[in-house]
Amino acid sequence: MDYNQLKFTLENTSSLKALRQQHAALTLSFLHQQFKQAERFTVNFQDLIDTLDMVLESVNAETPNSFPRPPREYLEHWARDLHLLRIYYGADDMLLADLTPEAERALRWLEELQQRPFVGTESRFLSIFATLREIVAESNDEPEQRLQYLRQQQEALQREIDEIIATGNVKRLNATQIRERFMQASENALRLLSDFAAVEQNFRDLAQIIQEASLQPNLQKGAVVGNVLDADEALENSDEGRSFRAFWQFLLSPTQKDELNRLLQAIYILPELDELQTSSALSGLTKRLLDAGQKVITSNQLLAQQLRRMLDERVIAESQRVRQLCAEIKQLAFQQAAHPPGEAFVLMETSPDVHLLWDRPL
Repeated sequence: MDYNQLKFTLENTSSLKALRQQHAALTLSFLHQQFKQAERFTVNFQDLIDTLDMVLESVNAETPNSFPRPPREYLEHWARDLHLLRIYYGADDMLLADLTPEAERALRWLEELQQRPFVGTESRFLSIFATLREIVAESNDEPEQRLQYLRQQQEALQREIDEIIATGNVKRLNATQIRERFMQASENALRLLSDFAAVEQNFRDLAQIIQEASLQPNLQKGAVVGNVLDADEALENSDEGRSFRAFWQFLLSPTQKDELNRLLQAIYILPELDELQTSSALSGLTKRLLDAGQKVITSNQLLAQQLRRMLDERVIAESQRVRQLCAEIKQLAFQQAAHPPGEAFVLMETSPDVHLLWDRPL
């Protein structure tokens, strides 16, 4: 990052604007309570208004006239000017609100500022090491090298099995290692949940691009459909689309979902984690992931409905134009019939060839 790039980022990024505003503490604390602490991705907009009204009343009681405006104006300001909220109508015409990627980014940064029990380095290094080893091993298509990698894993497992059989002792993580790995898993879960807002926003951006391209004058319906199909194929084949599809298939698999639930249940009975469980993002992780993924799926379905509605409107407009042209042709024909021209209307050198539908063989 050079000076000009960083200056532009600091002045124009919505998440940084939200942190610099006068009432940042109220704005971000309220959004964190209503969405993060309540573990909700979408909130009824009227509920936000009512809750913010009570919060403002409490704050104004301590410091009079701190927030004199109605709660709805503050929420609309957060959505319109700060781009922290997205306010929209749901499928049942109910006004809803959810966090934007900029809001997720600001809240995540504030969460990272909170004091941690301790900073773990071993689990992070081992995670990096394991990921690098997996990339090298799984990206190689040479059979001998893959077999060598699998044999090394097999030998390591066999050594551990033999040691347990011989000694009856099992090497167990100590309390620090357990807490360290648990904290890392919680941080990754928080990042994953907040990333869904960015995934959904990217899908909406794609739909907007399609709509803008389809609103060009003199664009035929086939071209509109082609734009939609090409964009959908591009999204499916993108890294983000493939990653989300793989995640969703994993989560919808009953076997893998049950295994995830069993792992979480086994972790939460460990006595070493009693002090960390209350603030962990792993609590109810399966349901939260399903809710977040379903929100993206529902959003895509609504976008698809909008695109279909746009195509229907174009078809209706084209049909109306065809009927209008037919009416104009009939009107001209009636005028010619009432007042035929003195000379021939159409001159043809030979007799016309007539091909009737029923003349065609089966």
